[in-house]
Amino acid sequence: MTKTAHRIWILPSMALCIACSTGSGGGTDLGPGADVSPTDPGADTATDAPPTSPGTCTYAGSVTGVAECKEYGAGWNRELAMADCAVVQPGVTGTWDAAATCQAPNALGTCTIETSDARSHVLRSSGDDVTRCNLVRTACLVGAGGAFEPGAPCQALGAPDAAWGAVPFVPPYRMCIEAKPGEAPGQTDGHVCSWTLISGCTEAGRRFEDYAYCPDVITQRPYGPSGATATVENDPRLSDATYMAEVAWAASQVDACGCVCCHKKAIAPRGPANWHIDAPGIWTDGIRDSGLALMVGLADSRALGAFPPAQNNGFDRTQVGLPTNDVPRMQRFLQAEWTRRGLTEAYGTSVPPFGGPLVEQLSFVPDVCTGGEGVEADGSMYWGDIEARYVYVLAAGAKGPVVPPNLDTPDGTIWRMEVPNVSPPITTAVYGQVSGDQRQVVPASGPPPALVSGTQYYLYVLIDVGFPLVRCLFTAP
Repeated sequence: MTKTAHRIWILPSMALCIACSTGSGGGTDLGPGADVSPTDPGADTATDAPPTSPGTCTYAGSVTGVAECKEYGAGWNRELAMADCAVVQPGVTGTWDAAATCQAPNALGTCTIETSDARSHVLRSSGDDVTRCNLVRTACLVGAGGAFEPGAPCQALGAPDAAWGAVPFVPPYRMCIEAKPGEAPGQTDGHVCSWTLISGCTEAGRRFEDYAYCPDVITQRPYGPSGATATVENDPRLSDATYMAEVAWAASQVDACGCVCCHKKAIAPRGPANWHIDAPGIWTDGIRDSGLALMVGLADSRALGAFPPAQNNGFDRTQVGLPTNDVPRMQRFLQAEWTRRGLTEAYGTSVPPFGGPLVEQLSFVPDVCTGGEGVEADGSMYWGDIEARYVYVLAAGAKGPVVPPNLDTPDGTIWRMEVPNVSPPITTAVYGQVSGDQRQVVPASGPPPALVSGTQYYLYVLIDVGFPLVRCLFTAP
């Protein structure tokens, strides 16, 4: 069937709170019910439109959290467009306009969606709020199944196959979309809501890759392909239907969470990192003994971060290393594998903590600054001439920040400022002030408390998440 197109322009909404917290740190939550208002489409430009133009439709987008404008193209007529605009999204009524095109400058990006009903469309997002670039892109690629082309403000979005460290860390964001065809409605006002973070999970029984964006997850951890031990041919466990059902269930738990982005051969961009849930035979055979120590909860993996289950569709990885919404069942499954291998608790607890440099950052104890780093009397900050994305001023006894969602804003954070992943990093800052694309995370609103002269504070500056630049104690002048 011939495919045609219409356009949607997603306009900025000043009413939307885009810095909603996960409860312990950064992350953009744009779930159902976000307070958004359609931008006034302006004066009726029908006199400039061809008589047969199907027009445009403006409305509050339920996924992106911004006002949207849908530009209808070939395959539509006015009657069809006006009917579509009346219920442009489930529960959403738009405002139809006779203009042939949407007038929306400063596009964040374009989303081209091809369908088989001869009424395809193009979505365009507008505005200059670069913190929405990741969400708008994922709403296109995952939510709408389209092809995304970033606009000028979002040109710095990373390539889908970029390696960790090659592009900036993509901060967590939560997207809520309708369930895929054939699946039950979502559990959040009928939507499926998922955090795009390596420790994030979608709803049980669904696939993370269908509701979040794995290329963003790849930016959040070191990743590289490596081989895995295969199941021995004719292994008797393969004939045990009860056991194999548990193997499949455990794989489905992984499939619902961000770790699948590196541990599923079908989607890992350069091949799976050791074990993978789509391996032939029994996928757990590919897990190294040290990795199994993490999974059963004997090896320390706190530095990797974890969501509270209530914020993560019920999935918990604080008691076992694999996120699960049924901790006792997962414990039984993993412990059985541990016992089958003849491994001991002593071995498990001897495995070094997981997290590489994150482990050191979690336990780092700062010394006094020796190179003039700190905050001057006028608020100007100095940390050298190297570009940075995250700047913290903490109480002298605070722990340093590590990773989201629960370790990036430690107790004792007085001021936290960051630069979005799509914006250029900075070399200077002023305490308590933000400009350009800079974003203050702590305090959530208003200025931070004035620094007390003669009091010691902890300056922590990161090139990016996981890459500390300066972390030392200074005394306020």
